[in-house]
Amino acid sequence: MKAITRLRIYKTFHYITAPPQEVIFSPLEPRPQRLLFLFPIKKEWLAESRYVFQRLKRHLPDNPIQLAVASTYRDQIAGPIRSTFYFPMTPDRPSRILMDVMLARFRDRSFDAVINLEPELNFQMARVMSVIRTPRRIGFTGPYADDLYNIQIHSDFEGGLEGAYEQILSLCNIGFTDNGRESQP
Repeated sequence: MKAITRLRIYKTFHYITAPPQEVIFSPLEPRPQRLLFLFPIKKEWLAESRYVFQRLKRHLPDNPIQLAVASTYRDQIAGPIRSTFYFPMTPDRPSRILMDVMLARFRDRSFDAVINLEPELNFQMARVMSVIRTPRRIGFTGPYADDLYNIQIHSDFEGGLEGAYEQILSLCNIGFTDNGRESQP
């Protein structure tokens, strides 16, 4: 099925909802603190996203940061138990999420920001993101990104995908300060 047709069907049946329109970063509106990072389900993108995991590791124990990682990658992304959810995949089709489990886990949960680390459109992750209450949906630019994310990052940003991930971490106040030291959220 073509992506545009699938997107229309998902929007018609409210499998995917539009992102919130207003995004404010100001001294009165603090940077996001409660974060959910959705790690890629495609193996080729997981290796790139390990950069984000390495940067987040020191922030996980003391902050309300959650990770969602496919159970097939449990050995590669081994986060603290209380902050990492290993979502199940279908046994017959390894690239498919058991959507009922994933939706039940995150339905009616709220986060300051939900970040999709997969640089290509993934309807399964888009559906998960749309059931979570959040003012900020962060993802990569591309076809249909306007329908999914209210903050979009260019994957061809300086430094490639790693540079784009660095920009995402900076938006979430998990980056380097001007003096080269890592900031604390």
